[in-house]
Amino acid sequence: MFHIASEKEELQQKIKIISMSTSGRETLLRSQLAEINSQLLSLQVKKQHEHQKIKENKDKCVAEMEKLKESLHKLEQDYSVKSISSKNRYKMQNASNQAKLKTYQDAVADLEKRLDQISEDKTSLTRKHENLAKMIDQHRNMISMTREELVLRYYLRGESIAENEQAEESLESLREIALESFNSQELKDYFEGCKRIKAEQEEIIVKIRETQAKMDRIKKDSSETEKILKDNEKNLDNFYREILSEKDEQEIENLEHLIKETCENIGLEHLETVILSLNAFENFDIDEEILKIQLQKVETEEYSIKDTWAQESQILQETINSIPSEEQDLKQRYEQEYKLKCQSFFNKTAAITQWRSEVLSALSKSSQHSLPVKDRAIFLEFRNLSVSNIDNLQSQKSFENILTMYIEKLSTREKIIQENMKKLMKYKIGKENALKKIKNESMSMRALEKFKLTEQLNLTNLICKEKSLVLFIKNAEPELIIQVESLTKRIGYWSGKIETQSSIIENYLKPSFTNASDSLKTMLKESQHCKLIIKDLTEEENTMTMQLEQILEKQHSFMLNSLNETSMITEPDMSDIVDSIEKVASEIEIANRKVMLLDNEYMSISGKLQEEENILNMKLLSLNAAMKNLAIEQKKLEDYEFRLQKIEENEAAPIPECMVDKTRAKSMNRFSIPSTETPEKSTSEVDSMASSHSRGFQKTGSSERSPATIKILKVVQDDMNPIEKNILDRLTPLLEGSEMYKRFSQRSSLKQEEFDPLDYKKNPPETCGFGVRMFKLSKCLTRIDVKHCLRNGFDSAIQIDSILKIIVPQSTSAILKVQKRIGKGEIEYTEKTTKDTSYENMKERGYLDLKSKIFIERASACKWYPFSIALVQGGRIELIAKNYLIFKGWVNGINCLLKNKKIVSKVKSRISSIYL
Repeated sequence: MFHIASEKEELQQKIKIISMSTSGRETLLRSQLAEINSQLLSLQVKKQHEHQKIKENKDKCVAEMEKLKESLHKLEQDYSVKSISSKNRYKMQNASNQAKLKTYQDAVADLEKRLDQISEDKTSLTRKHENLAKMIDQHRNMISMTREELVLRYYLRGESIAENEQAEESLESLREIALESFNSQELKDYFEGCKRIKAEQEEIIVKIRETQAKMDRIKKDSSETEKILKDNEKNLDNFYREILSEKDEQEIENLEHLIKETCENIGLEHLETVILSLNAFENFDIDEEILKIQLQKVETEEYSIKDTWAQESQILQETINSIPSEEQDLKQRYEQEYKLKCQSFFNKTAAITQWRSEVLSALSKSSQHSLPVKDRAIFLEFRNLSVSNIDNLQSQKSFENILTMYIEKLSTREKIIQENMKKLMKYKIGKENALKKIKNESMSMRALEKFKLTEQLNLTNLICKEKSLVLFIKNAEPELIIQVESLTKRIGYWSGKIETQSSIIENYLKPSFTNASDSLKTMLKESQHCKLIIKDLTEEENTMTMQLEQILEKQHSFMLNSLNETSMITEPDMSDIVDSIEKVASEIEIANRKVMLLDNEYMSISGKLQEEENILNMKLLSLNAAMKNLAIEQKKLEDYEFRLQKIEENEAAPIPECMVDKTRAKSMNRFSIPSTETPEKSTSEVDSMASSHSRGFQKTGSSERSPATIKILKVVQDDMNPIEKNILDRLTPLLEGSEMYKRFSQRSSLKQEEFDPLDYKKNPPETCGFGVRMFKLSKCLTRIDVKHCLRNGFDSAIQIDSILKIIVPQSTSAILKVQKRIGKGEIEYTEKTTKDTSYENMKERGYLDLKSKIFIERASACKWYPFSIALVQGGRIELIAKNYLIFKGWVNGINCLLKNKKIVSKVKSRISSIYL
C-alpha cells in the first residue's frame, strides 16, 4: 500500500508540473500560427499582383515587337526582290566567265602536269645514262685488263709447256739408254712395275672423272638453286608490293610526320617516347628484347661458322696429307692457308664468346619482364596527353581524328600481314633454304676442286715415276740417279704450273671476259635507247611549252575582257530600304531589351518575396515543432491522469480474499501495477537501442532505415530545429553504412578495361579492379571508415577534411536523366526514337546517343551508379553504388557534410548520443 501511495503522489506531482508548463502555451502558439499564415497569404497575394503587373507590361512589349517584325519582314522581302534581279544577271555572266576560265585552267594544269612528268623522266634518264656511261668505262677497262691477263697467262703456260717437254725429253733419253742394257729378268720387273703404275693411273683417272662429274652436277644444282633463290626474292618483293602498297605506306609516313610535327609545335613528347615510357613503366624493356633477338642470331651464326670450319678443316688436312713428300712447296702453301683460316676462325669465335658473355651478364642483372603494353592502351594514353595540352576544342578533335586514322591504318596493315603470314613464311623459309643449299654446294665444290687438284698431282707423279722406273730397277750410278730425280721434280713442278695456269684461264679469265663482253653489249644498247628517249622527250617538251604559252596568253586576254564586262554591270540603289531595315531592327532590339529588363525585375522581386516566404516557413516549422512537443506533453498528462484514475479506482474497490492473508499479500506487493506504454524513455534506453542497431556494419548494404533507427530519431528530433533535422536525415544512411565497390589500384588501369555501367555483363566491376567494401561514417563525423566484409577491423579511413568534392561522371548523369524522363513518362524506351545503332559502335565513336533505343533500354535496366570522391591533395577514390538509394544517400550526405560544417558541429553531440 505504501508503494501505491508513493506512486500516486509521484503521478500527482507530474500532472501538476505538466499542467503548469502547458497552460497558456497552446493559445500563444495558435495565435502565432494564425499570424504567420496571414503573412504567408498576403505574400502570395503580393506575388500574384507583381506577376500580373509585369506580365501586362511584357505582353505590350511583345505585341510591339511582333508588329515591328512584320514590318521588318516586308522590308526584307522588298530588298530580296530588288537584289535578286541584279544578282541573277551578275550570276549568269559570272558563271559563263567561270566556265570558260575553268576550261583554260584545266588545259594549263594538264600541260604543266605533263611538262613536270617529262622533266622528271628526262632527269631520271639522264642520271641513268650517266651511270651507264660510267659502267661502260668500267667494263671496258675490266675487259682490257682481262685480255692482258689472259695473254700473260697463255704466255706463262707456253713457257711451262716448253720446260716440261724439255725435261721429259731428257728423262726419256736416259730411260732409253737404261733399257738397252736390261736382261730378261730386269725387263720382266720393269714391265710389271709399269703395269702397276698404269693401274694406279687408271684408278686416279677414274677418280678424277667421277670428281668432275660431281662438280658438273653441283654446278647444275647451284644454277637451279640460284634460280629458286631469285624466284623467292622476286616473290617476296611482289608479296610486299601487293599487301603493302606504296600509297598506304606513304599515307602512314605522312601521318607519322604530321603527328611528330604537331607534338613539336605543342611541346609534347613524341609517340616513340610515350611507347618507351609506358613499356618501361610496365617493366618491359624494348632494348633488352632487341638484345635477346640479336643473341639468338649471333648464336645461330656461331653454329654456322663452327660447322663450316669443321668441314674446311677436314678438307684441308686431308689435302695436306695426300700431297707427296716431293711437293714440299705445295704442301707449305696449303699449310700456310690452313694456319690463316684457323687463326681467322679462332678470332671470330673469341669475339663472339666475349660479346655473348657481356650480353648474358647484362640480361641476368635485369628484373623479371612483363608483356608489352597493348596498342590501345598506348593510343589512349597518348591521346589523353595530347588533348590535355591543346586548348582549342576544334584542334583537339582534328588531332584525335588524325590519331584514329593512324591507328586504323596500322591495324589494317597488321591484319593484312597476319592474314598472309603463312605465305610470307613460306617465301622466307624457301629463301633461307636456298641460301643454305648454295653455301653447302659452294663448300662441296671447293672440296672437290682441291681433291681433283691432289689427284692430278698424284697422276703427274705416277707419270714421272713410270719414266724413271727403269733407273731404279737397274743399278745405276749415283750421279745418274740424282739427275733423274732432278728431272722428275722439274716435270712435276712444270706440270703443276701448266695445270694451274690452265685452270685460271678456263675457270676464271675466259668466263669473266665473256660475261664482261656480254654486259658491255647490253649496256651499250641500253645507253643508245636512253639517248633516243631523251631526244623524243626534248621534242615533246618544246612543243608543249609553245602550246602552254599560247594558252596562257589567251587566258590573260579573256580575264581582262571579263573584268571590263563585270565592271559595266550596275546595281540598283537600295540605300533607303537598308536604312529602313536598320531602323526597324534597332527598334526591335530596344523592345527586346525592355522585355529582358522586365524579366530581370520579376526575378529580383520574386527572389525577395521568396526569401521572406522562406523565413516565414522556417518560423512555421519551428511553431509546428513546438505544437508537436506540446501535444506530446498533453498526451503524457492524459496518460498520467488515466493511471491516477486507475489507482484511485483500485483504492475504492473492496480488498480481495487473497489479500487478507498477510503472507500472500506480501508476495503480491512484490509486483508493481502494469503501466501502459508511453513514448517517454530514458537516455540509457535510447542509447541501448541505438547501440544494438548500429553495432558493427550492416551486411545488407541498403540505405533504408530500420524501425529502431526511425524510433530513435523521432525521439531525439523532437528538440531539434528543422535545419538540424534535415542534416540528421541526410547523414543517417552514412551512419548506418552501405556496401559499395571501390577501385584499389590506379596503376593497373592501363591493362584493365574501364568499367561501363551499361555493359556490366561483359566486364563486371571485379574484372575492372573493384572490390566490395563496407563504408560507414564515424559518430565523430570526421572520417569515413572502410571495412572488409569478411574481416574484423578497418582497412582504411577517409578524412572528411581531405575531401574536395563529389564527382559524378557523364555516363552516370546520362543514365539518371534517362531514368528520370522514363519515370515522368516523357519517353517510351520500347519505341523506336532514332535510327538503331549498336552500343559497341557508339562506344568506338566516343559519342553516346541519349535518344537511341539501345541506350534507353540499357539505361532503364541499369543498377550500377559510378561516382568518385576528389581529394584535396590530388587524386580521387572511385566508387560504384549498387542501387540508386545508396548512390543518392551517399552523394547527398557527403555534400551536406562539406556545405554545413558549422551546423554539423552543433548537432554532433546529438548524433553521438544516438550511435553510441
